[in-house]
Amino acid sequence: MIEREISRRRATAEENAPPPEEWVIIVDGWSTLRAGAGDATMGYLSDTLTRLVVEGRSVGIGFVLGADRASSFSSSIAPSIGTRLVLGPADAHEAAASGVRLAPSAVGIAGRALVAASPGVQVQMARAGPNDISLVASMVEQNRSVRRPPPSVSVLPDHVPLTAVIGTQFADDGPAMAWRVPFAVSGQSMQTAELVLRPGEPVFVVGPMRSGRSTALTTIAASALAVVPRLRVTVVRPVELSLAALAGDVEDAIAAAAPLLVLVDDAERVNDVDGLLAGLMANRNDRVRIVVAGRTDALRSAYGHWSSPARRTRHGVALQPNLDTDGELWSSPFPRRLRLRGGPGRAILLSDGEIQVIQVARGGDWVERPNFAEPAFSHEEWLLR
Repeated sequence: MIEREISRRRATAEENAPPPEEWVIIVDGWSTLRAGAGDATMGYLSDTLTRLVVEGRSVGIGFVLGADRASSFSSSIAPSIGTRLVLGPADAHEAAASGVRLAPSAVGIAGRALVAASPGVQVQMARAGPNDISLVASMVEQNRSVRRPPPSVSVLPDHVPLTAVIGTQFADDGPAMAWRVPFAVSGQSMQTAELVLRPGEPVFVVGPMRSGRSTALTTIAASALAVVPRLRVTVVRPVELSLAALAGDVEDAIAAAAPLLVLVDDAERVNDVDGLLAGLMANRNDRVRIVVAGRTDALRSAYGHWSSPARRTRHGVALQPNLDTDGELWSSPFPRRLRLRGGPGRAILLSDGEIQVIQVARGGDWVERPNFAEPAFSHEEWLLR
């Protein structure tokens, strides 16, 4: 939200619009947050906060950061902090770390603070009582007509209808480039999230049982059918059927010069006896895209499996992930402090190594499901042409 506001203010400044109202962002308990976060997550938080503090200052967005001790602020963010108020340092060591000299007159007085970089200067914080809070609320209400109220903080919903994302946008930069298929809502931007499908770069959709894998495949197929012209879709499942359907679908798509989306469900149980899927995963046919769905634990430990090329793409979907281990599938650890509340469809979207929390859309009875080709797979004769 803050990143979007900074971008909006920059664009407004370029248009010579009136200056926007000033914001004050208060971050309390930074010490507790730092203590509970892992190293990777803390580095990400510090880098992000540092960037927002620096960029926000020039567009009227200020920050107030509260912490138990000066050492809570990393070396990356400390130089970006302007005024430092040190409330009652406990000892000379803590005072020195905070950039002030311990003053006996400031010890033991609630609200008394020393000002760093201003030796001998002390301030006394005002204490708001019940009447003061009511007065502030009244002033805010009076100014509401002339000042834009702060934006509400949106919450990623547990259910997203397919109609909220399907057909919202589609970018095809040519037959050899990416398809960007909308299929979810991002918890970071609250906008549509896209699954990027490139030739020769199969994509994993993984998760435990009942996490929404098959529903995600259906959503991806329905959205792709709505936005990719002349698209054909075929599904592979671990069933004992004739081994001609997939090869036939591919041959037909090539003959018709039509794009083809291949979806593999329960991939850990699909036995690629003839090597067709392995060949398909390695092939860079400009018109073919592949999405492989399966159980995370099974695929993570299945080294040498025909699906292994999808590990190297650093792009995929992890439904209801285990933050400690599931990132290993792409050799890209997930931050352990991410909040992933929600049921089926709540996931991490990994896109070129960057992650965001998403909710995968799903259709209801009123959404027409796509007609998939008969699920099967066969030999690799079409690859040898």
